[in-house]
Amino acid sequence: MKRAPRLPTRLRAGAPMTAKCPLLRALGRFVRVAAAIGLLAGGVVLAGCERDAPRRRGSAAHATSATIAVITPPRADPAWPGIQGGALRFRSAIPSIEIKLFTPSGSSLAALGEALVDATSQSPAAACVYLTQTAVQGRDELGAILERAAGSNVILITMGQRFAHRGVTGHVGMHLPSAAELLARNLRSLVSPKRSYLLVHRGDGQDVAGDAYRRFLSSIERWHDITCLASREGGGEAPTDGVIRELVELFPHAGVVVSFDADPWCIEDRTWRLALVAASPTYRYATLAAVPALWRDLGTPQAAGPALALVGVADGDIAYTAIQVAVELRMGEYRGAPERWIEPALVTAETLPDFAQRYSAAAGGLAVEGFLPSAAGGAAPATEATPAGP
Repeated sequence: MKRAPRLPTRLRAGAPMTAKCPLLRALGRFVRVAAAIGLLAGGVVLAGCERDAPRRRGSAAHATSATIAVITPPRADPAWPGIQGGALRFRSAIPSIEIKLFTPSGSSLAALGEALVDATSQSPAAACVYLTQTAVQGRDELGAILERAAGSNVILITMGQRFAHRGVTGHVGMHLPSAAELLARNLRSLVSPKRSYLLVHRGDGQDVAGDAYRRFLSSIERWHDITCLASREGGGEAPTDGVIRELVELFPHAGVVVSFDADPWCIEDRTWRLALVAASPTYRYATLAAVPALWRDLGTPQAAGPALALVGVADGDIAYTAIQVAVELRMGEYRGAPERWIEPALVTAETLPDFAQRYSAAAGGLAVEGFLPSAAGGAAPATEATPAGP
């Protein structure tokens, strides 16, 4: 009688399990092969990361050593100290970026063109160009200036007034329609108890100024107890200051003159101001700008000035953000045409001290004390605000 064969599951002491089981040996080979493939794949991924990393580091290093040109407004422009100060603040914060400042010799488009030519001749990576309301009115001439600059293979970022042009890559500024809406939302409480206003706008066209006009009207419609005594367009063929004077003479008891164009209020024209006082000794105005040149008109809570409210931004934030956008574009971190809008603030006599601190900080510690109304209620003598040196 033959002895039954031993079962294959019985192993000698100390022998590995796979040594006696073909199935387990096959499984072991599979695990080892899979592990090797995994290590190989991991090595390929790591190698790929090591290859890509130098390219990314090289691109960032190239961008952070780039030169950015900043074309400020003319020195006579109320926004000049804030814009210049914001650029200097960026230079101090990120010294590896070379910031070169160019200031036009005057307010003409020819002066702006000369400053931009000087800037692009130094082959910067980007140019941040401040555009005033006067500049954007000369559409054809301004378009030619920007066309020449764009042909120099320079990234163009506009600041201040928005100007649609194929050579412009991005824009940074205050969103005018949002500013108009903010003023409309607060006008009811500001004009109490008179509850009436005069409106001087820049037309209802299909542009930013037209959008601001429509946004203002749609926002103020919620206040049924506020009356618009007259609405006129100013700034085109009819200068804004002349339109304001005519309306104040016709309606001397209006609660406030709402003027989207702040330029007339910034100009030291005593003849025009005296004419307004003669027509309406207690006239008040509100406008869409908050530059230091207008702060003295706010007065104090104890002794109000002719300015009822200002709606604007810290100009230093515009310059700082524009340079930031230029650097990001240089690094390839943007797709399309970027726009950055600085949120506007409502500034009154009560909120001016806080806003003045923010304005100064945004402009790199700009000294603005000379623009603040005195504690006695009168305005302190105006002095030219000069940004701190680099």
